[in-house]
Amino acid sequence: MSKQQSGSALAIAGMALAIVTVTTVARQAGGGGSKRVAALPVSVTPNGAARRVDVSIGGQPFTSYIWPERLKKPVLRRAQAR
Repeated sequence: MSKQQSGSALAIAGMALAIVTVTTVARQAGGGGSKRVAALPVSVTPNGAARRVDVSIGGQPFTSYIWPERLKKPVLRRAQAR
């Protein structure tokens, strides 16, 4: 895979992760009802050199999408508890 293709894949993975994250957080906060929930800012920080995309919600770490060479498949890693 070329660097350009790798960068595109990283951007797509980051955007997909952000959409899933926002949807999940909104559902959890809303209790599954029809209540409106205030949106928190979502930050997606790609880091191709470290082979990861970090996601923060409301300024707090939420998850990281990682794909180290030692694993067969990429995974979502839970953010460390405070």
